[in-house]
Amino acid sequence: MTRAPTASGARRCGAGLADVAVLEPLGPTVRWQARERFAANLAELPRLGAWARSSCERCAPSSAWLDAIEISVVEAASNIMRHGFGSSSGSNACDIATAGGTSNAHAALIVVTLRCFETWLSVDLLDTGRPAPDGLFSVDTPVFGFDPDDLANLPEGGMGVAIIRASVDLLEYRRRLGVNRLRLIKRRG
Repeated sequence: MTRAPTASGARRCGAGLADVAVLEPLGPTVRWQARERFAANLAELPRLGAWARSSCERCAPSSAWLDAIEISVVEAASNIMRHGFGSSSGSNACDIATAGGTSNAHAALIVVTLRCFETWLSVDLLDTGRPAPDGLFSVDTPVFGFDPDDLANLPEGGMGVAIIRASVDLLEYRRRLGVNRLRLIKRRG
């Protein structure tokens, strides 16, 4: 089994994601790559899902595999919008105080990059929203528990990460130079 590589990082170029993203090489040869920017607005989720699905069709081994990619990318972006930018109101702007207390006002964007390798697909979601809580994406963090027969008492949080974990084979998160990167890896076989 070939393990998906981890990039050595995204270097920040400029003040925000509109200028971002010189991505350093991942190692193995990329068969194809697609990249798109989306406003961190919940109204963008249908476009993002359709883009991810249509972009991945050429490397999809099955429609169920495509469903898993679409679900994981849309859920990850939704979480970024709701929790990283707080845009559940539909706002297209973000004003997050930096560590020094100064404002970091800019258009709230999510940059999504899809890379298809011989045996896996890599999806990177980059944003400059608030960082994810420590350990949120750790394999040591337990998946929430609930009674499937008691739908009235479903837990308030934790379902999004569980959905993403169930849809992909590997989940990595890191924050560097004010940019969050959530990487989803899905095997193609």
